[in-house]
Amino acid sequence: MNRADLTTVPSEQLGAETAEMVQALCYGSFAPAFKDCIELAQKSTGVNFAAVASPREKIGDTHSLLIESGAAFQSAASDVGDREAFMSIDASEDVSDEAMDAMLETVADRGVELLV
Repeated sequence: MNRADLTTVPSEQLGAETAEMVQALCYGSFAPAFKDCIELAQKSTGVNFAAVASPREKIGDTHSLLIESGAAFQSAASDVGDREAFMSIDASEDVSDEAMDAMLETVADRGVELLV
């Protein structure tokens, strides 16, 4: 693209549009993305539960609640707000790198939606 193809935007308009974008990102709700992220995390950790991938299982300290019924996984709590999300799950049940990448993309996509 050369300079002749660029559109001239008055500085007042550019300033106003920039302020709108800042407002959208600072005060817009990321809750829809956070809900999707929790689903992605639950699916990823659910695979670990199904595969009995807990480090406790590997060292022989199995717990029937975790292994047999899946109740520990089913009882994982979550809470989603506009600016943050919370999910309680055993920290030893890793979220996969693929799920983490998908969550980052989900949040970034929401940021773009708020800007448009």
